[in-house]
Amino acid sequence: MLAWREAPDQARQDAIARLTVFSFRPPEGLTPSERRILTALRIAAPNLISHGSLLESYGAARPTSKNALRIYIQRLRQKIEPLGYDIETIYGDGYQLARWPE
Repeated sequence: MLAWREAPDQARQDAIARLTVFSFRPPEGLTPSERRILTALRIAAPNLISHGSLLESYGAARPTSKNALRIYIQRLRQKIEPLGYDIETIYGDGYQLARWPE
């Protein structure tokens, strides 16, 4: 019976997380690729998103290599860190949006 009572709470938390993501609007002044990257990071936040998943997350406009992705992330960081965002690199695994404005 206890598991049944915990399930609705988890469902509510999941619903709140989904609503938070749907209300997310990337800052102005980002390129389409930067917006896609930031949105993918925000959807995954606070969890890690792998290089491969991040590359796949934005289809045909995606960079073709991890090196290109690093450049996108570097440029994105320069634009969004003053706004209160923090993208952490998890070496060998991917990236994580560690902080974002509410």
